[in-house]
Amino acid sequence: MKKITRLLGCLTACALAALCAACGSGAVQNTDAYLVRQGISMAEEMQQLASNQEYLSLMSASEEIDALAEAAAQGDYSRPEAAFLLETGYETLFELSMQPVPEELPDGVIRQIEERAGTALAGTYNGMAGVANVAATSLLTASGVCPAPQDWQASQLLFLRYPGEYSAMIYFTQPGEDILQCSAVFVRNFDDWGELLPLTGDWQELPAQTLEEALQPAA
Repeated sequence: MKKITRLLGCLTACALAALCAACGSGAVQNTDAYLVRQGISMAEEMQQLASNQEYLSLMSASEEIDALAEAAAQGDYSRPEAAFLLETGYETLFELSMQPVPEELPDGVIRQIEERAGTALAGTYNGMAGVANVAATSLLTASGVCPAPQDWQASQLLFLRYPGEYSAMIYFTQPGEDILQCSAVFVRNFDDWGELLPLTGDWQELPAQTLEEALQPAA
């Protein structure tokens, strides 16, 4: 009972932190910087999960998975080395699977595919690092909502590259007019990201100025 109480306290703190970050966003001047700011918050929330022994003991019975979670917990996710954005949608998964994009799909099916597109792309990279890595990163995912920028147009997958064992990918979709759904997952780092990223689309690296703006306190 004490373990569950402590775990609920940790999860509540994570939820409140994400909510406060979203509510304090204010007017969005630079959408890319805004997404990076939200992404950093989500990455730090995942780190809280990776660092919480009560959570891990409840969710995992594998020493190998626990070791990978510990490696993820050691990272400093407050300042990414670089950030990349990929505009994505339901068509992306068909194209990567080398299947023709259907001319017509029910809106409900499109919505369900789009909600999974970002995490599916992140899973492509985690799968390259083995089954245990897929299991570990699946346990450490985080989700939340934040206000949608006025100029929002399409779903975006954000890759925040960090030093150490893990980076983070955060998927932003718009389920309603005024909100974004944010889904974050750790991705195992590779030495050859420059060659691997283009495998899943036309990623755009954000300028250093955008990163610096994202690191400034929200107005």
